[in-house]
Amino acid sequence: MAGSDLPAVVAFVRRWVASLSENLVNLHIGERIAQARRLRGWSLQAVAREVGVTYQQIRKYELGQNRIAASTLYQLAKVLQLDPGYFFHGLSASGGESADGFDAALQRINDPLVRQRMADLAEVLQLRSDASLKG
Repeated sequence: MAGSDLPAVVAFVRRWVASLSENLVNLHIGERIAQARRLRGWSLQAVAREVGVTYQQIRKYELGQNRIAASTLYQLAKVLQLDPGYFFHGLSASGGESADGFDAALQRINDPLVRQRMADLAEVLQLRSDASLKG
């Protein structure tokens, strides 16, 4: 790879990692919605009716397939009788899941080769980040 290609590659990886982080947040919030709903014994339909959306939309939120608007998340918190912060519990301050959450997210990747490559990439990025901080 030519040295002039490196900035473009780094920019691409940064955008990709930001996208991955956003997806992990959506997955985390969705898992928390599903967990709260199941603990209360509510169906997708019942929650959807109370929030004013379709059950398919609630399912997409739970699977992390769709982003959820802050107003809808607030409404879900009211319906499920939760503090809105409940949905964010377990996320790191940087916006991704905590280290344990990242490991859990990796385990949800079905393809072992992809899972290993993601773990390797995370390790390389962490090493590069540590090296750049040291000067």
